[in-house]
Amino acid sequence: MARPNRYTKKALQEKVDQYFAEVQEQGKMPSFCGLALYLGYNSESALRRYVEDNSAGTSNKPELVRIISRAREAIKEANVQALYNRDMTRGAQFVLQNGFGWSEKQEIKHDAVINVQITED
Repeated sequence: MARPNRYTKKALQEKVDQYFAEVQEQGKMPSFCGLALYLGYNSESALRRYVEDNSAGTSNKPELVRIISRAREAIKEANVQALYNRDMTRGAQFVLQNGFGWSEKQEIKHDAVINVQITED
């Protein structure tokens, strides 16, 4: 199976572009899992590991990681835009919450330390 490290920068970009074109032709929403399978990975987590492993400053594949990262952002943007389509809102919310860490709740962390000193009278 072809994997990004077997692609040239140009070939990987073409493959990613083909994926988005095919998904659009089929009237489907793009997904990171779908992209991973299209690129020859067995799972979404395998593609995520590839990106994480090659994101370090010592990697010689930053262009390939950048292409995959931009594709992931395009998938996220497609889901954000789907929020405005009444028929797709719930599915887009699910993908954004579970695949991209979005939340409907605002979480506020309090890291303040309070010291209490008890004295006897």
